[in-house]
Amino acid sequence: MGNLCGSYGFDCLCPSAAETNPEVAGFIYNGPGRGMQYLSQIFLLGAFLYHAKLQANCYTDDELQEQADYCEDPASMMNLTRAATPSSMPTVMPTFAEEPGCEEKVYGFYPSSLITLVQMFCSLVTAFCCPVIGAIVDFTPKRRTYGYNLMMGVVVINAIQIFTNSDTWFFMLLLQGLAGALYTCHSICLMAYVPELGSSDVDGEAPKTEEEINAETTLIMGISRAVEQLSNVIYILIHAAFGMFMECALVIPFGDGNYETGNGRIAQVMSVFIGGPLVWKSWQLLGDRPALHPLPDGTPDSCFSLIGVAWGTILNTAFNKLPKQFPMTGLFLLSYTFTEAASGTVLQMATIYLGEVLKMRSMSYAILIILVFNIVGALSTMKLAPKVGLQTWWKCSVWSYIILMFLLVMICKGPDDVVYAYILFIPLGLTMASLVVAQRAIFARLVSRFYEAFRNAMECHEPYPKSPRPHRIQLNI
Repeated sequence: MGNLCGSYGFDCLCPSAAETNPEVAGFIYNGPGRGMQYLSQIFLLGAFLYHAKLQANCYTDDELQEQADYCEDPASMMNLTRAATPSSMPTVMPTFAEEPGCEEKVYGFYPSSLITLVQMFCSLVTAFCCPVIGAIVDFTPKRRTYGYNLMMGVVVINAIQIFTNSDTWFFMLLLQGLAGALYTCHSICLMAYVPELGSSDVDGEAPKTEEEINAETTLIMGISRAVEQLSNVIYILIHAAFGMFMECALVIPFGDGNYETGNGRIAQVMSVFIGGPLVWKSWQLLGDRPALHPLPDGTPDSCFSLIGVAWGTILNTAFNKLPKQFPMTGLFLLSYTFTEAASGTVLQMATIYLGEVLKMRSMSYAILIILVFNIVGALSTMKLAPKVGLQTWWKCSVWSYIILMFLLVMICKGPDDVVYAYILFIPLGLTMASLVVAQRAIFARLVSRFYEAFRNAMECHEPYPKSPRPHRIQLNI
């Protein structure tokens, strides 16, 4: 069959499993494509915040005039961009901000609060939709159809958001909430393929040992994460180059005279025309699947039936099976839920925090540092986690992530602390990647086709049964 990653330019990074399983290549392709859709939304948050503050009359006439005259005299903007040199060592004691924020409101909320409120709305919509998408994956053969269409919906919304301006910004902000829900639901369809990734069975070869299976799964997760973040770094560098070398020639004119709007629009253009084809290609390589389970007896095959089955299954699992039969598995899934949600929203929330509290004008450098060290963290996890122990590595990553986020909030309280934020972004990038790779590798084994036997063995610490499919992953805690 040949190495499909190699056929499309990833030959130096592609796992050997892609030689016999084309879906490994499809999974790797999806990372760069969906990463660009996600990052473009982060850059657009700056435009939303600007237009919200503009509508709330947070800017004085002098500030607006200085922005308008920036390309004629860049030095006039220096009073709007705070220096990134600390005047003193930070403390971890809470203090009040030196400068009061905008006290005006738009649509009944402070501008920064309105942005985060929409993110919360997105989370609520997603929470309702996720069990339904899970039921579609389990009880219908439409996993691939929904996964493809959901991500194409995100691409279409990003294309519409290219036209964000002072008249359309609130509608575009609501669309971003919808895009976040579609993105997460797409990830559910994609993650359903994870337990099935790996080398297909080859006649005449001995079954892989458990160590080899663990190493292969961690390798696939690590490489896919590294490729995703490497492409994100390239995306950020290109985007930053526009802002650095073509700020007045392209970015500000493209944003109708505003840097934040032009910055967001350019990010959307790149995500649509570069990331869009990548996610399309990934779903061409990912195959169709039959329904994993039949619908319960007497359940009609309809949308409303799926909603009922989905929520019934979720409630039964959360409040009956997991607490009574598999408490350790339940605790892991609970922690996985919170850490995955935190990893997905930290950059979005940090955008508001860095802009409003630390007064950063551009997010490109901060995101770039995190992404570069994400690559290092993913590759390190790929090599070291199987040796240290996947569960030990995951536990250390969780605690490191909690400590770093606490330090970031407690130390970086104002514009003078920007340098310390940059320093903390280095270990934060390492930890975020380590956490994602490790917990997804564990998750892949938990949802194996033989999950009941594996989870029973995990709870009772008994020897594992032999799996008839050598590429299935077994969990050992």
